[in-house]
Amino acid sequence: MSIEGATTNSDSLPITPSYLAHPPIDYKVPMTVKNPTGKPITNGIVETNGHPGVPSQPPSYVAAPMHSSYPSSIQDYLVKQNKVRVANTDDPDFIEVDFQKAQMNYSHLLTNCCKELAVNPQLVERIRKLPNTRLRNDRDVQRLCDFMELELVIKGQNRLPVSRSDTHSTSKNNYKSIHGFKNQTILY
Repeated sequence: MSIEGATTNSDSLPITPSYLAHPPIDYKVPMTVKNPTGKPITNGIVETNGHPGVPSQPPSYVAAPMHSSYPSSIQDYLVKQNKVRVANTDDPDFIEVDFQKAQMNYSHLLTNCCKELAVNPQLVERIRKLPNTRLRNDRDVQRLCDFMELELVIKGQNRLPVSRSDTHSTSKNNYKSIHGFKNQTILY
C-alpha cells in the first residue's frame, strides 16, 4: 500500500526511529521461573505433579505502593523519626530527629533532642507530646510513633502567654487588642 508521495521502503525515510536504530537487547520475558525448590513457577503458583498448587513467594517485580508510610529499606524499620521543638519560643517550627529504636528510652530521647536543638539537658523541665501529654518514663517513649510532635519545656520559662483582659491594652501600633473582646457574644 502506498499513499501519494509515500513509499513502504524503510531505506527512503529521512530518519531512523530510535526504537529501530537501538532495539532492546533482551526483550523476551521467560514464561517460567525456577523456584528455589526446583519446581517451575508460572504466574507465582508452584506446579506440583503438573497441577497448580499453593501460591509461592510474591513476584519480585511488584512495586511497593508509593506511600511515605511504607519504609523503603530495612534500616527504616530500625529508626523512628519525631518532630521536636522548644516550647514557648518565637520559632514555631519543628526539627525532624531520627532515633534508633534499639536505644529508645527517656534519657536517650532527652539527650538527642537537646543535642539537635542546642539546649542544655539540665534546663529541660519535661518533654511534652503534643497537644497535651507529658512523657514520664521509658514506656511512654517506646509508645511514640513516627512523626509525633514533641516539645521540650524549659525550666523557668513562661507558661502560655497570659492574655490581658483589660480593654486598654494596645500593641506597638496603638491598635486595641482583641483579647479583651474575645469572650463576648455577637448579636445580629
